[in-house]
Amino acid sequence: MTPERFWRCVPCEHVIRLTQFDDVAGAAYPLWRLAAREERGRFLEQHRKHLVELLVQTASHVAASGPLADPATVLWWEVSNAARHFVVEGTRLAAGIALAQLTLDHPMVYRCTPGRLRPSGADVSVPTEELARALDRGLFPHVLPVRKLDALTQAGVRVLRGFGLEDLEIVGEAPADATLLLARLRPEALETLLVGLRPLLVPWEHVRLAAHLRRLHAADELLVGVQHRFEVVFDAQAGTSSSAAPFPSNSP
Repeated sequence: MTPERFWRCVPCEHVIRLTQFDDVAGAAYPLWRLAAREERGRFLEQHRKHLVELLVQTASHVAASGPLADPATVLWWEVSNAARHFVVEGTRLAAGIALAQLTLDHPMVYRCTPGRLRPSGADVSVPTEELARALDRGLFPHVLPVRKLDALTQAGVRVLRGFGLEDLEIVGEAPADATLLLARLRPEALETLLVGLRPLLVPWEHVRLAAHLRRLHAADELLVGVQHRFEVVFDAQAGTSSSAAPFPSNSP
């Protein structure tokens, strides 16, 4: 993951977010990022006689108040200027735009406060449709009765959602959701899943399905999502009380 970077004018407390294209010059600069480049120019002109520091993301996760597809979602990054940690908050709600008119095209406004992101737990996110397809393929595709497949899927979801981080091994980030990590089951967790499915299967079905799920597991094709929950903990000396990010999150 490429860490996020921000510029912060120290006396003015003005913060802007840099992009991966800020170091690209000339015609190679994407047209859709021209507005962002112009914003950088205005920032440098406005604060040319001020102390401007670079803030770099120090943690691989981002706290979010909701889904990234929701323009009202507030994001928090933990960053550092190499001497102190800060939390940068990004929100579109501060731009004075009515909530009903808010879209993802509206720019975020950023503010920076000394503090850290503190983990407060994690939730396992189960791709229910993918699990159902895996179970169906393991027991003769499109032959299993719908009610039985639904019951197996629900049983699998219950088992998987009961796992904690100690039962999982993180293998990467979800390509379509930057707040979601992908994880494979540890061998003991896989066996727990198979035991949870056994009451719904006759012996030969369980043997067949267990072999199929073990093959998927070995190929890293039996994955779950992990969404971390974080508290945004501000430094006491900043005069701000602690605030919790109410939705599980990871990194955009």
